[in-house]
Amino acid sequence: MAVAREIIASFQSNPSATKVRTAFLATEDASMVKDFRDAFGSEVQITNGGPLSLNTKKEEYDAIILCNVLDDWNLIKRRHHLGDLLKNVLTALKKSGTLVIREDMSRHPITTIPDLTKFFDVFVAQDSEGNGLTFDFYTTKQVEDSLYSKQDHLDLYWILTRAPKIVVYEEKLATFRDFLDKTQYTEDNVRSYEWIFGENFISPGGLDENRKFLQRYGTIKPGAKMLDIGVGIGGGARQAAKEFGLHVLGVDLSTNMIVHAFERNQRDQDCRVKYQISDILVYDFPENEFDYVFSRDAIHHIPDQDLLFAKIY
Repeated sequence: MAVAREIIASFQSNPSATKVRTAFLATEDASMVKDFRDAFGSEVQITNGGPLSLNTKKEEYDAIILCNVLDDWNLIKRRHHLGDLLKNVLTALKKSGTLVIREDMSRHPITTIPDLTKFFDVFVAQDSEGNGLTFDFYTTKQVEDSLYSKQDHLDLYWILTRAPKIVVYEEKLATFRDFLDKTQYTEDNVRSYEWIFGENFISPGGLDENRKFLQRYGTIKPGAKMLDIGVGIGGGARQAAKEFGLHVLGVDLSTNMIVHAFERNQRDQDCRVKYQISDILVYDFPENEFDYVFSRDAIHHIPDQDLLFAKIY
């Protein structure tokens, strides 16, 4: 039940999502159904079945949860069929309803993570009346049960909500994440930054300069929790864990950058470091969650500084 509780707590933290009273769980696994029933409690009505059960539904569910459906139905490589499923999900969700997609990405090339994230982020469909349907991206997170008990840093879940309307960031770019990954942080650019600034870093000064900034905290308490905003490819977060004994959550908006952090933690197996793909202005962290907040070469890219520092405070 730990995984079910974790996933539910994560999407219930989204202030823009509708309150869950009805949920669809795309599985025939009785134990998984029981876990989610117990985690949701009696106030949520749960229906379960195969993903094809969604084909005839219209604005029926507040939440839809897909656990390993993409792998089981071979949809990761068959994007046209994945698009058909997402269209059915958007049709079956109520406005501001939540979609959760959990997949173990350790079975796939690492580039599949940003590819899927971009696919979800910019996906657009039409309902039977010609109205546009799309998602608002909330977060991608690691499953903590898999991370700590199985050393699997690539068991992930995406949380999206049915958007009230389609908003285009600018011409030919659907979202700000789309802008970042198609312009400044293309795969070639990320590797070039690392070549310039040193292994695991994409900021001037690399390892040594990052250490100087961390030392400005004074005495750092080992075991304390740090939020790293704009973690990039994760070198600073891993340094904070290795040299100062911190437990670090690294957050970034760019999938092209943070996928390197996911991959290297799968290699290094350091459970003191976790990552998630989120907009720091959108994701709602619990109050009093962190002992330290750290950021290098990131916050000047965030337009609403008042909101940013209010959330940090």
